[in-house]
Amino acid sequence: IALAYAIPLGVFAGWSGVRDLILTPVHVSQVDAGWIGFWSIVGGCVVGIAMARFADFIRGMLKLILLLLFSGATISSTWFTLTCLNSITHLPLTTVTLYASCILLGVFLNSSIPIFFELFVETVYPVPEGITCGVVTFLSNMFMGVLLFFLTFYHTELSWFNWCLPGSCLLSLLLILCFRESYDRLYLDVVVSV
Repeated sequence: IALAYAIPLGVFAGWSGVRDLILTPVHVSQVDAGWIGFWSIVGGCVVGIAMARFADFIRGMLKLILLLLFSGATISSTWFTLTCLNSITHLPLTTVTLYASCILLGVFLNSSIPIFFELFVETVYPVPEGITCGVVTFLSNMFMGVLLFFLTFYHTELSWFNWCLPGSCLLSLLLILCFRESYDRLYLDVVVSV
C-alpha cells in the first residue's frame, strides 16, 4: 500500500512542479498554469478534509474510498493528457477543459492523502504513526526525485511526462485492489470504548 501512495503522489508532485513547462506547448501562460495549480491544491485540501470527515462516519471503508478517488484520478489525468494531444485526439483544448481536468486531478489525488495516512496507521498498528507516515512520505519524495532526474535528460519532449501520471494512477488503482485491509486499531478503539 506504501507504493500505491508513493508512486502516484510522487509523480504528481514532480509533474506539478513543472506544470508550466508541460502547458507551454499548448500555449498556456505561466500565470494560468500557476492558477491551475493553486486551485487544484485548494480543491484537494477542501475535499480532503471533507473526505476524511466522511470516512469517519463510514468506518472500515477506506479501501473503497481510495478506489473511487483513484478511479477519478485516472480518468481526469487521462483526460488532461489526451486534451494536450489535441492535434491527434481532436479533443477541445480550451481553458475550461485544462482547468477542469487539472483541478479534478488535484482534488482526487490530494484528497486521498488523509485517507492513505489513516489506512497506513490502521495497517501497521502498533507501529508509531510518525514512523509510518515518515517512511511513506520519504518514498513519495524519492519517486518525485527519480522522475525529475529523468526530466533533466528528456526535457525537449514532455508528452511522456503526461503519460506517467495516468499510468501511475492506474498502477496505484491496481495495487489498492490487491491490498487486503485490516482495521486492528479501529477494532481496539470500538471494543475498548464499549
